[in-house]
Amino acid sequence: MHSFRFKQALVMMFVLGGLSQPVIGKDATTRDSEPKSIVRLEKADNPRTVQVVYQSTTVQPVTIRVVDAQGYSLYSVKLKDEVNFRKAISFSEVPDGTYFIEVSGEGVNFRQPVTIDAPEASSLEAVIYPYPVDGRWILVVPGEEEVNVEITNQKAEVIFSELVKLDQESHGRVLDLRQVNDNNLTVRVSNGSSVVMKTIALK
Repeated sequence: MHSFRFKQALVMMFVLGGLSQPVIGKDATTRDSEPKSIVRLEKADNPRTVQVVYQSTTVQPVTIRVVDAQGYSLYSVKLKDEVNFRKAISFSEVPDGTYFIEVSGEGVNFRQPVTIDAPEASSLEAVIYPYPVDGRWILVVPGEEEVNVEITNQKAEVIFSELVKLDQESHGRVLDLRQVNDNNLTVRVSNGSSVVMKTIALK
């Protein structure tokens, strides 16, 4: 059973910045019916964590809320002056069940159910840690010879995407991120059948 399942009502609308986007609420459109804000949910490396990806054409405050099936609010945060962001929502302290992630602001009214259940075992493992001398990072994927690595910034923009060959003995590879100006990055590692996602902070 998957770690969490999105409802079949999820509708894909169009591609923005190379990322497939679901249709958001009816209120999240301008008068000429062109969306002002796009919201989607993504899996994270932790099976009980969901990432909220938000992209907008306008700067505005955005509120994220998590409610349970009875409508009780479990989490709420208001982000100021946002255009694009990626926010991790953890369900590690709540029991299995169905919850709703809501994202609201001027011109956006997003509500999506998420089902949290027992985690599914993954055959792929990855470790990433900072190089002891400078701003480079070391990626280790035990048992793999090569993996696909994709790195995105806080704006959900892809800044690195490559088939990476790993060292035959250590199964590691140095990633040079010294020229990256962003703070938080998401590293997506895939061997073709399994995916692992890691979040790193450069500063």
